[in-house]
Amino acid sequence: MTIKQFIEKAIEGGYDGYPEPFCIECGNYEAKTGGDLFLDPKAWEAVGKVEGWGGHNHPLTGKIIAGQIVYCWECKMHQMIDALISGKTLEEYIETL
Repeated sequence: MTIKQFIEKAIEGGYDGYPEPFCIECGNYEAKTGGDLFLDPKAWEAVGKVEGWGGHNHPLTGKIIAGQIVYCWECKMHQMIDALISGKTLEEYIETL
């Protein structure tokens, strides 16, 4: 998946957390989103709805870790953070989705 596709899927999944009208075609995603889109769990949950990663309305798709249900989209968001910590770029991680 590309960053553009991630953003399109977030919008399709109902994400509306960006501060101003969003222009996918402009290509300057960080400037338009403030970089916060990828740190917003609601964006990941919205993409998860489109991708079938499950969400809070689909508890059977979650795993129980340390006594709590963790949904697939949450794991993918955590994996993004781990990828960034290990030196990968956001683009490199998003392409693995």
